Amino acid sequence: MLPLVELRRMLHRIPELAGNESETAKILIEELQATTPDELYTNVAGYGIIAVYKGQPEKPSVMFRADMDALPIEEDPGLDYCSERNGVAHVCGHDGHMSMLVGLARKIAKNRQQFGDVILLFQPAEETGQGAIQILKDDAFRNVNPQFVFGFHSIPGYQLNSIILKKGVFNSASVGITIRLLGKTSHASHPERGKSPALALAELIQYTSALPYTQSFKDVTLTTVIHALLGEIAFGTSPGKAEFRATLRAFVDTDLEKLKKLLEEKVEQLSQKYQLAHNISYNDYFPANKNDDEAVELVFKAAQTLQLSIIKPTTSFRWSDDFAYFSSEFQTAYFGFGAGLEQPELHASNFDFPDEILENGVKLLYQILKLASS
Repeated sequence: MLPLVELRRMLHRIPELAGNESETAKILIEELQATTPDELYTNVAGYGIIAVYKGQPEKPSVMFRADMDALPIEEDPGLDYCSERNGVAHVCGHDGHMSMLVGLARKIAKNRQQFGDVILLFQPAEETGQGAIQILKDDAFRNVNPQFVFGFHSIPGYQLNSIILKKGVFNSASVGITIRLLGKTSHASHPERGKSPALALAELIQYTSALPYTQSFKDVTLTTVIHALLGEIAFGTSPGKAEFRATLRAFVDTDLEKLKKLLEEKVEQLSQKYQLAHNISYNDYFPANKNDDEAVELVFKAAQTLQLSIIKPTTSFRWSDDFAYFSSEFQTAYFGFGAGLEQPELHASNFDFPDEILENGVKLLYQILKLASS
């Protein structure tokens, strides 16, 4: 068995995108087999893994989840264990999350009889919002029935080894929207003979950017224009097509639906105004991640027992995580590990999971398990 720091750095070197986590899974399976789980399911919803450690049937069953996939981001050079995959990197901390769960497996293997069933889920495809959905649909998952489900994430900007806890919504719902506008191409010397979507695109960018501030919502909403493309680079051509993409976020699921509806209505109006055809599609949907009070209290007591600093943010986080799909089915708590005040932001090209939080992370997960089983 590899030391956890060495394991984390090995996983960091071989990042794999959502749906392609085959080598990552191979390493994890080898590590988990050394802990002799009672059941080990592989190739779950792709390359996911479920390890089950049987305990006392009268005690609650508890599941912990770690995410496996990396991001399509070129990592800054300089680390001794830098990514070996061009344009792919673990700059969201998933390498550390997996390593902590392996560390928990090692502790459970020595003391499994004092708990109920313990389920460790290594989930693929978190970054695309598809992994959790597919896990819940997979036949292997139907063999487990957790009462409590815990998820976690390293969070920069917070004191190293602090625990970030919040009841209710922990992080936002989000979805990516793609809008295609189709008019008619013409010669640039006769734009009146075509139907350019240029003005419609300009209006759409302005409308989308201002939407959270010009409409009423139940809670915080955010719209981020991420991509706009008009025509081709040809000075003799008046464009006939445009493409627009944005990310919509809300702390309340119904607010996200309202954002979608308002944008759809605006696109319809613009299409009629400028005589355009249009198409709208959605990607990477994440519901709001809602914590259960009882599950959060277990994490709080575990952190207190270990004398870890506890931070309770007053507002939800704007980023999303598909762990939210578990919160609609089970008693869940999603919480954060402080990754340091000077740590770069998540998804930054120079983010690196701090090895210093691995040991305390394993201790906290184990303490949560003890309290949930008592």
